[in-house]
Amino acid sequence: MNPMPSPNANPDTPAAVISARALRPAPGLPARDFDLRPGTALYLEESADTRAPGTPRWLDLLLGLAIPDPDECGEVLWRGRPWAEIPPDDASAARGECGVVPAGGGLLTNLDMDENAWLPALWHRREDAKEELARWSAFFGCSPMPQARAHAVAPGVRRRIAWTRAFAGHPALIVLEDAAEGASPADRTLLLDACRRNLAEGAALAWIAPSLDPDVAAALAPDSAPGKN
Repeated sequence: MNPMPSPNANPDTPAAVISARALRPAPGLPARDFDLRPGTALYLEESADTRAPGTPRWLDLLLGLAIPDPDECGEVLWRGRPWAEIPPDDASAARGECGVVPAGGGLLTNLDMDENAWLPALWHRREDAKEELARWSAFFGCSPMPQARAHAVAPGVRRRIAWTRAFAGHPALIVLEDAAEGASPADRTLLLDACRRNLAEGAALAWIAPSLDPDVAAALAPDSAPGKN
């Protein structure tokens, strides 16, 4: 079930960043169709079925890390092209346009927290990395980012660094998987404000969680950007 309406095709709107056709994580589950365009958001429900062993996560399907059987589970398209048809180097470059917060944060324990934040920017050679990381680490209140491993950094700071890494760099697509789980009310407010700001800047955003809370639905709704309410 998806309480938010999926973005629909419109000749006057930009082309979709990510699309799905009859997409389902596993045979027998409900199929989804959507075109997620710049400045729009989508909610995808996680459930016991979509988290069952051997079932691809929504995150992996959206990023082309799991390719479904098109006959049984549909397909995902990046800028109109099925992930299955995109060569590996081009697919890697496409993922470089994405900001991702996987469940648990996805930070590497063998890197300092500041190195974790810098990793996507260095890998994909983002020219404005320093400015963008400074912008979002200041926004999330984790600047300067600690030069320390995860075990020496408070969970709330680690969470905000994971958010910084995802939002920095003007991503075309932001995928947030359980990103607000465990966050304090103040941090949750920051995260939802960051969603509004990125949508206003033209990012497409997918929110993946077991349920869609009212404050999240309001943040992801059209015209929710700062200054529009």
